[in-house]
Amino acid sequence: AADYETFWKEYGTNIKLGVIEDSANRTRLAKLLRFISSISGEKQVSLAEYIERMKPKQENIYFIAAMSIDEAKKSPFVEN
Repeated sequence: AADYETFWKEYGTNIKLGVIEDSANRTRLAKLLRFISSISGEKQVSLAEYIERMKPKQENIYFIAAMSIDEAKKSPFVEN
């Protein structure tokens, strides 16, 4: 896990850009993406990990884009 965190810090921005710009490799690159969720705290999880722990009958995933966790938490769109 620590090795992937180091990898993500180094190449995460490029992977995100690749998902947007490289249509031939989009699906493969998407598997490398990591996200912070309201449940995981500061631990980043893959989309597959997030989906695995979704509640039964949960059909939607809501997200917010922010420069930091604190900024996201202060958004008026986040329930407290």
